[in-house]
Amino acid sequence: MKVQIWKDYAFGGTKISFYEVYDRKVIVYNLFTNEKKELNDDEQCPENFMLHLHYGMDQEVFKALAEALDEQGIKTDKDAKIKGTLEATRFHLEDLRKLLKLK
Repeated sequence: MKVQIWKDYAFGGTKISFYEVYDRKVIVYNLFTNEKKELNDDEQCPENFMLHLHYGMDQEVFKALAEALDEQGIKTDKDAKIKGTLEATRFHLEDLRKLLKLK
């Protein structure tokens, strides 16, 4: 499952679509109605398959989603890289303390 998020200035907010790509075929999903639709090569995602968030509300929704995902233990690759970097830094500092006999 992939997610596309973009600002639509004509609409005055953010639009989100959920889709998958199989053998060069794009399938879009409406997560609220459990509908799916295979798009033709020249076809765009239908409006009723997009989530529309008005300006101002979009950032609040994204923050709430990020917090809920974190509470569920769902991490991104970026989170794992940050955690790995922090752990490496911690080990490096411990090594420096030992070398300098600070601990």
